[in-house]
Amino acid sequence: RPTDITMPRRSSVKLLATVLGVTIASSHTSAKPEPHRPRPHLDVYVSAPDQDGGYGRDVDNIPGQQRVDSLHVGLGMVRKHLAENGAHNGAHLAGTDTRRTARVLLSPGVHTLFHEPTGRNRGGHTLVVDSGLSGLRIQGHQAEPSGGDSQSRVPPQPQSWISGGQFVDDGCWEAEPDGATYSCVLTLGDYTDGNDGFDVQVLRVGDEMLTPARTPNAVEDAAGIDGKGRVPSEVSFLYVNQSMMVDDPSTSQSVWVFNAVTGLSDTSSTLPPFMRDPSWGGAMVKMWPTSSWNNYEATINVATPEQREALGLPSTTDTNDDTDDGQQTSWFVVPCPTDVKLDKCDGTDTGMSAGSRFFVFGGDESLDGPGEFTFRALNETHGRLKLIPPLSQTVPQAVVVPSMVTLIQYEEAADVLVSDVGFLDNGYHAHGYQNGFNYDPASSLGIPDDGAVRVRNSTNITIQRCAFANLGGAGVVFEHSSSHSAVLDSSFTDIGQSAIMAIGNSTTQPHHLSLVNNHMSKLGRVFISAGGVYCSACPDTLIEANHIVNVPRWGIHVRSQQGFDANGTEGWSSSARTRIVGNRIEHAGQSSCDFGGLSVIAYSGAPSENSTIAHNGVRDTYGAKTFIVSGGDGEARGQLVSPYMSFGVYLDNEASGYTLDSNVIVNTERASIFYHYGHDNVVTNNVLVNASNTADKDGQIEIVGQVNYTRNNVFERNVVLWGDTLTRALWDGSVANTKGDVYLSSAQDNAYIFYGTGNATDSETVCEDFYANAALTPLGNWSSWTEGGYDTNSMVVLTHNCDGTRNRPYDGPWASADATADTAADARGGHERGGLNFCLGAALSAQLREGLGIGPIPSATCDFSQRW
Repeated sequence: RPTDITMPRRSSVKLLATVLGVTIASSHTSAKPEPHRPRPHLDVYVSAPDQDGGYGRDVDNIPGQQRVDSLHVGLGMVRKHLAENGAHNGAHLAGTDTRRTARVLLSPGVHTLFHEPTGRNRGGHTLVVDSGLSGLRIQGHQAEPSGGDSQSRVPPQPQSWISGGQFVDDGCWEAEPDGATYSCVLTLGDYTDGNDGFDVQVLRVGDEMLTPARTPNAVEDAAGIDGKGRVPSEVSFLYVNQSMMVDDPSTSQSVWVFNAVTGLSDTSSTLPPFMRDPSWGGAMVKMWPTSSWNNYEATINVATPEQREALGLPSTTDTNDDTDDGQQTSWFVVPCPTDVKLDKCDGTDTGMSAGSRFFVFGGDESLDGPGEFTFRALNETHGRLKLIPPLSQTVPQAVVVPSMVTLIQYEEAADVLVSDVGFLDNGYHAHGYQNGFNYDPASSLGIPDDGAVRVRNSTNITIQRCAFANLGGAGVVFEHSSSHSAVLDSSFTDIGQSAIMAIGNSTTQPHHLSLVNNHMSKLGRVFISAGGVYCSACPDTLIEANHIVNVPRWGIHVRSQQGFDANGTEGWSSSARTRIVGNRIEHAGQSSCDFGGLSVIAYSGAPSENSTIAHNGVRDTYGAKTFIVSGGDGEARGQLVSPYMSFGVYLDNEASGYTLDSNVIVNTERASIFYHYGHDNVVTNNVLVNASNTADKDGQIEIVGQVNYTRNNVFERNVVLWGDTLTRALWDGSVANTKGDVYLSSAQDNAYIFYGTGNATDSETVCEDFYANAALTPLGNWSSWTEGGYDTNSMVVLTHNCDGTRNRPYDGPWASADATADTAADARGGHERGGLNFCLGAALSAQLREGLGIGPIPSATCDFSQRW
């Protein structure tokens, strides 16, 4: 938002002078300033192919020679106009009327960048907006005001779209003998600029995004309090059993060699027949490494006899097939997907081990259901695309092949606005193989960042009321020191990677960004290491009022990190002074583990970030990880466990100097808040509900520290609501060490609401579960905890009455089904020390107890529904 963007001091002085009506003479000359001469204004109207409709009332005033049918031609006209009328110099900041020096107005419809209508520039050309186009406005046809979805905060969709794809001629499709599959031979020159390795990675059919045919097919299970979340089913994957990494003597390349098994709940205990064919190969694999932080793509084939002999592979009987057929175990070979050293290909977030899950894709043998496709090059000039139409079609129609990655790139531009425009159909370069976190912009080993829009070394770039949909890559990427820019009121849906990214190192980090009021859903559809907002570096950035739902990993992830740039120079990127405020994150971590719905991270020795995380809602974070277990027949099988290792707010790896205030965190697997090694983190006025601890680890709040670093962490005036868990822990970890370091300096004035095992009627059981529980805190039971100086002024609320002699038990009036507003108000009025918001606590209990299975709903005294 403009009020959050800091202008240069000199520009601010000019603006103030304009408001006051005074003239400020230049400090460099005594000459009188020249009188203002407004530059001529230019509007260029761009019509979409086969689009005869008008732009609206604005188009009536546009001369015919300024109506074109190509965005590239339109930008060329603007560039010439700006060059002839003086370079844009930001004069609008002084109040002159030069801000709208040129507009490119887009008609409704889809504007393709791939082919120029004249047949020139074949192969797709990125729209480059550089300094010669500073001051430009690209404006689409505004959406109808009644559009959008107010309930889910989805903004109205624009009517003007820019596509990086190319339509497949409907007449190209021919039915295959099975009657369900259709094929089309593509002339690659119509879809590529001649680069080697052209592939069809995703498709758009009408408004649907399709991904390649896979084995096993994707199956999802409902999840979350409302059942609207999705986690992958165990039968959606195959599982690595035995594995090794070796150098293939025939290629001198590092390769993974492994055998595989099916999932524990899979009714079939054998691999698909085609994967047991010794000659099978040529497909791709999507692999989740050991850590389950990410996934990557690589080729896969069955090890040939020569490879088996050269690599010394055992030739045991295949225990995952009919044991009497004499077949050998199928060993698969997957090369390291990038040219890195062996130890890098076997790193924490890259290595493969027993339990790693995968599926194979892209081969015709996997093409067996609606909405699936395959593509295979026939030769250097042609390739065959096969498709089973989605359920919305009987024969393929309106099929679009994405043929570009970057649709618009800003390069040293200033003061450019794009509004009311949609972006469709980009592919990607990334393979998903991860070693590092975008510290070096030239590296391909970070979080995938194939943005449809890239902002490089530019300032005052605004993207407003735009839509990003059906992308194989990411949405918007800020890099190379871009600053004072914003993404506002926009939507991101069906995105292959992250929605918004800010990447760089200590010298290239973007800064002063405003990412406000955007809706993001169904992200990471190609690569799961993705988030709604991902920053490897973004100091002085505002992330506010975004709604992020159904993501495979983070809702929001902000990093400060140590690393090396392309020249090998060490440095530290920073995301200091960020404000993460008023965001709503739901159903995060659907395909990965060890993350936070809202996650920040730093490095050893990092300074305080002086950053704020406030008024956010984080609900339903899952996590998924896979293991090898023994099946009922005693044979190895794969097991997918979800939820697994998810946090609400994750203060990861020495993240320090954060203020967490007035957040609501509901339904995580591990802790609602995790203090991980950091210092000076202050957590106040938050409501934390039901960390399930189903993996038998952690508690409702987790804290761990390190010597001579972790200190001054605070937890005050919070409400924690939970029931009995496997760990039985409220606080878990450690609050100090034997060397005198105190990790948790204060825990006071909190309300702990414990409902035991749910519908239990035995009050003694509930009381014993809490007060006599030696696993309740790192110091032992409640008495030991308070004797250690923690929560001496806090309140315990149990859902059943206890012996009044126990350590300050509180029989909260909202714990009873017949509670009234008056008695709740009395309780609230009597326990307001430190600003405890018991009204919120009561309403929270009222809204969630029934859904959580903890007995009758008491009367609510606050309208908690406004939070969600």
